[in-house]
Amino acid sequence: MPRELYIKAYPKINITLKIQTQDSTSQTQNTREPSLHKLSSRFCLALGELYDIMYFTLCSENALHDKQDSKIPLFREQTPLHTQRQLVLQGNFDCEIESNLIYKAYKILLQTAKQQVTCPSDNDSKQHVISDLTTSKESLLFVKVLKNIPTGSGLGGGSVNAAISLIAMNTLLNLGLNVDSVLQCAQALGSDVPFFVVLYLQGEQNLHTFFLSNPKEYALSFLAKTSEQNVSPNPLNAYYAAASQAQTESHIRTQTYNIESNVAQSLSFCSANVFGTGEVIIPFYEKPICLILHCNSIACHTGKVYAMFDKLQTETTESKRYSAHSKHYSTQQNIDLTKDSKTLLLTHSIFELNDLYKPASMIYPLESMRHVLTEKYGKVFFSGSGSTFFSLKQSQETTYHRETFYYARD
Repeated sequence: MPRELYIKAYPKINITLKIQTQDSTSQTQNTREPSLHKLSSRFCLALGELYDIMYFTLCSENALHDKQDSKIPLFREQTPLHTQRQLVLQGNFDCEIESNLIYKAYKILLQTAKQQVTCPSDNDSKQHVISDLTTSKESLLFVKVLKNIPTGSGLGGGSVNAAISLIAMNTLLNLGLNVDSVLQCAQALGSDVPFFVVLYLQGEQNLHTFFLSNPKEYALSFLAKTSEQNVSPNPLNAYYAAASQAQTESHIRTQTYNIESNVAQSLSFCSANVFGTGEVIIPFYEKPICLILHCNSIACHTGKVYAMFDKLQTETTESKRYSAHSKHYSTQQNIDLTKDSKTLLLTHSIFELNDLYKPASMIYPLESMRHVLTEKYGKVFFSGSGSTFFSLKQSQETTYHRETFYYARD
């Protein structure tokens, strides 16, 4: 059983995202939203130069000092779930620990493991695992995250952290939960989380070795990140300051990242068709394509974008004067999910592929950015509820590069 794990947390993009109107009678256990819209989508794991690195280990309080990075904030449970084992998180997070999806993953894993122990069909070994969890001399479960995936980008940064946490903690704590149980935990955490679990397991019981990292790679990534920007000792203040600035500055900062087609040769699949509220995941086998991510400093609020989607749906239904917008905002456009991702991108527009782009662009200054990107990169597309755009890479070169430029706001 491994005592520590370094894992790369890659983002996802939505090649297409079709949303159904919300069913007011539906119920969900999702901890982030009171109810979810049903979707039909093609998810792709964005394998390239943009990723978080997550480090998991069991350690004592004395050993924590040598494992943590002094420049990154540390978060501890206010009320530990177990008196003899405490979860400690380290990372540039924009929320308190109890609101962090990594903490929620830890909590639901323990709850699920305990529920299975209480079943008469369970054997004594599982009871021993839970008992050992609270009596081990390694009193801390330490999780350190080097965050690179932007918040509010539509790339699933929080969701992939949660999915990897479910897999890694199940392994490190020797909980023995099967894949179905882990997926049930994932579904309770958010509609994107099950996709990442399926992709990171690749049809097996354990994490695919492709995603493993190492201490040297983490150290180099940490040095690169800290050399680019100062890490704030108070991430909440930094987050709110950045959000405020994004609404008032006259320009919006954007950075591009490559997604390469030749880095996933050892994986069976990197794409999946996703339905329902994220619980139906059908692997889609296709040749990976080269893309460019266009991340920016706008943090789109998922709840607000979906609220605007609902508002547009209501207005379109109730008033004929909104019919003029139907060619730009149509959730009735059929997308053939039997076609490969490149074909979908070549044959459909951003409005046809993603039902959330129109509502997002009514809240945030995205249209001027889209026009500038289109002039430079050709057709661009939108991931999730935003704010990240992406485009097909015209050149098949595999060299990585980053580019920063600015857009005037609308």
